[in-house]
Amino acid sequence: MEQWNAVGTPLHFRVGITAAQPCNNDGNNATGWRISTCGGNNFGDALAITTRNYRFNNDTGLWEIQDADIILDQSRPWVASFAGPLSSVQDFRRVMVHELGHMLGLEHPDEAGQDDDAIMNSSVSNIETLQDDDRRGIIFLYGAGSGTATSGNIAVNESSGGSGGGVGGGIVLLLPLWLWRHMRRTS
Repeated sequence: MEQWNAVGTPLHFRVGITAAQPCNNDGNNATGWRISTCGGNNFGDALAITTRNYRFNNDTGLWEIQDADIILDQSRPWVASFAGPLSSVQDFRRVMVHELGHMLGLEHPDEAGQDDDAIMNSSVSNIETLQDDDRRGIIFLYGAGSGTATSGNIAVNESSGGSGGGVGGGIVLLLPLWLWRHMRRTS
């Protein structure tokens, strides 16, 4: 989340702790492990899937992300994080940085014919941080601004408040309490 926050758009991630579950389309941006996707299908070769639900804003005339959830395949042997060359595709940190990009609205640039280095490309690679293409993509969606957040920006039990289109706001990613505790120990 810190990497995406550091891009400097008016939109930033905050962490909240809740019992909210992914797949509910309840306006809470949640993450968690499951044995199947929200639709009940197997993950196939996907390590994680991000779902997004949209609503039309009559005031702006734009579609906005209403709810985005990240679901990780719990059957995989996840590793907290690797530094340097990739030694396993189940690198939790790299996959989460990628999925957070989907939560913000980015897709896979390589599947659109781009030949740029990007953490948002469709496969896990030696890339472990955001690249220029990733930063340009999020700035394109939300504009540049003074929304850079610090790593201490933590909101507990807040509802989501994402507001795109260059308008200041934040996305609260709701994490299960045990995951939040694990992240604090390893960061």
